[in-house]
Amino acid sequence: MRVVHAAWDENAIRLVRGRSFYDPDFLAAAATRGTPEFTAVETLLKGPEIKLPDGQMCVDKDGTHRADMRIAWWQSRKSKKHLRYCDIAVPSAADIPAIAVPPEVLSSLPSYGRREPPVIFGHYWFVPNTPQVLERNVACIDYSVAKDGFLAAYSWSGEKQLNPKHFTIAVPD
Repeated sequence: MRVVHAAWDENAIRLVRGRSFYDPDFLAAAATRGTPEFTAVETLLKGPEIKLPDGQMCVDKDGTHRADMRIAWWQSRKSKKHLRYCDIAVPSAADIPAIAVPPEVLSSLPSYGRREPPVIFGHYWFVPNTPQVLERNVACIDYSVAKDGFLAAYSWSGEKQLNPKHFTIAVPD
């Protein structure tokens, strides 16, 4: 079982493994835009993002116009050669273009294989409804708890394929 704040990315995990924010050199590198440490920490804590094509913008949940979009890193892309930006955007939005992601961008994106250990993550603020298994071995437990939604817990008992019946919803008072 793996647990991560926003995204499991092997390269980012490898880069920060064994490092500590108590180490002033690592802290400085992780806080400096453009360093590998900054990129790794951003990916693990916020999730991977890509630039939208041709200077296009989208509006996020808070009304901010953005030139980047967060991607569904857990989706398998090996058999899908012609994915569009709107196919991999999280959260999905009407203003994400239905334009094909260039192959060089698509090949650089992280994905999580179906044979990898189960992974649980948060941070994505899915619209409140019933928690769901996103892929056979991937689940999110954050359903907009800070915006009147809920958190969910997953009770793992060693299974390789996650079971939707193992969620427990925690509704704030």
